[in-house]
Amino acid sequence: MMVPQPGDGFLNFTSIRREHSGWYKCTSRHLNFQYSSIGYYLSVRYTPSFAISRTPGFGYPLREGIEVSLKCDVDSNPPSTPVWQKDDGDTPLPTLVAHADKMQTPKYTYIVHLGGVRRFVASSRWDVP
Repeated sequence: MMVPQPGDGFLNFTSIRREHSGWYKCTSRHLNFQYSSIGYYLSVRYTPSFAISRTPGFGYPLREGIEVSLKCDVDSNPPSTPVWQKDDGDTPLPTLVAHADKMQTPKYTYIVHLGGVRRFVASSRWDVP
């Protein structure tokens, strides 16, 4: 995919976003040949964002004794350390990573099948020199 830019050899992002993460390389055409630089991976850092869903769905009344599943999808770079915890301060609940790839945006899915009110929190370590 070509990235639109002026012909001065610079690629400038006036407002970088997470969607800009990916591999970039410089190419040049000269007579009948095309030359390319080696690739450069641009990794954009951003804080965790959450998408929480519930089964049965939100709006469906919950009654004691029924099974309830909470699902939280987390997107962050660098990867965050997410934890489900109950509002009354109980010990954090163990969670499992569903997907994480070093060269892609880390995405996590956590599912908990427990009673009570739960809250999902995440922290992210930013290695900024």
